Amino acid sequence: MKHARLHTPGLLALACLLLAGCVSLPTPQERWRHADTLATAQGWQALPIAADPFELLAYAPRNATPADTLTLYLEGDGFAWLSASMPSADPTPRDPLALRLALLHPGGHAAYLARPCQFADAQKSGCAQRYWTHARFAPEVIDATNRAVDALKQRFGAKELVLVGYSGGGAVAALVAARRQDIRALVTVAGNLDHGAWTRFHRIDALR
Repeated sequence: MKHARLHTPGLLALACLLLAGCVSLPTPQERWRHADTLATAQGWQALPIAADPFELLAYAPRNATPADTLTLYLEGDGFAWLSASMPSADPTPRDPLALRLALLHPGGHAAYLARPCQFADAQKSGCAQRYWTHARFAPEVIDATNRAVDALKQRFGAKELVLVGYSGGGAVAALVAARRQDIRALVTVAGNLDHGAWTRFHRIDALR
């Protein structure tokens, strides 16, 4: 009796690709250094902002000039999942697209704000995994983001804000904007504003 052939050439090729992806996955520290390199090249600096229970990381021009209007770019969900069923160990983005957008902002009256647990060495800091999975839009997340927005607004001496949110950062930006009276405009880039439709489409657990 012949046994079924399990290792077809196609499956072997797929396994090799998956293994190569695992080997080439940058560490959280490497992802952080990548963001630092992008920011430093444009004369921006990292600004840790204490917003209990989190410390959020912002980037802003090293020599920020006062501006009546400040545009804040909020990062997406980052590297939240290894697969549809397996969360990553650290949500720091591999490619911080919102930071790239912020660095292209004309005039320099802009800043970047990461999400909770990103650029924070989530495992060492004890940042709970739920904050980049099912509780990514929890009240404490929005409260902390709102306080960080206050700190950046004060740093620039701004009177009003434009919030630009990428991906899940679009939902965060919308929830923050709903709490404030100083928002001139809300912009989303591939924003996940209907998270119920989003989780159904990707066949992942609903956000709680």
